[in-house]
Amino acid sequence: MGDDSKVVVSASASTTKEERPSCDYSTSVTFDKLNGSNYASWYRGARITITSRRMTSWINGKKHAPSSDAAAYAEWKEDNCLVQSWLLNSMTKPVRALFEHGDTAFDIWEAARKTYTVTQNSSWLFQLRRQSILTCQNDESVKVFYEKLHAVWQKIDCMHPHEFKCVDDGAHRLK
Repeated sequence: MGDDSKVVVSASASTTKEERPSCDYSTSVTFDKLNGSNYASWYRGARITITSRRMTSWINGKKHAPSSDAAAYAEWKEDNCLVQSWLLNSMTKPVRALFEHGDTAFDIWEAARKTYTVTQNSSWLFQLRRQSILTCQNDESVKVFYEKLHAVWQKIDCMHPHEFKCVDDGAHRLK
């Protein structure tokens, strides 16, 4: 005789499987944990992953908590904790200690942004520009040399994010 017991897992009636994110709380949103000096690449990787999981509203401030007595509050709280865990699990222990007391995923996201954004750091920008000028090809192939330069240029671009209001703005930027 076989065991006929079955486990049935169902999503709430208001949410379909496609709308709900993966519930793996140990998942990190980036390959490299935020360590304080790699914010630009961490930010990009985390934003891409969270967007692919359809949870962008949790980090852009558009997902507000319903009233604590509302029926949707329990689901909101679970999803908030899920995104918080993704963010915190993608940070090194010393960095995580700075942000683990944030009440919402948005609080953690914004605190990290305010702590590590270097758009006002002219010395860092100077250092990157200097590095791009002083980088030499030496005995490297053109491909390797270009990859090094391109990595520096991307860091510089990350310091000056571009807000495009329409497609023409992006096309103009590429010229």
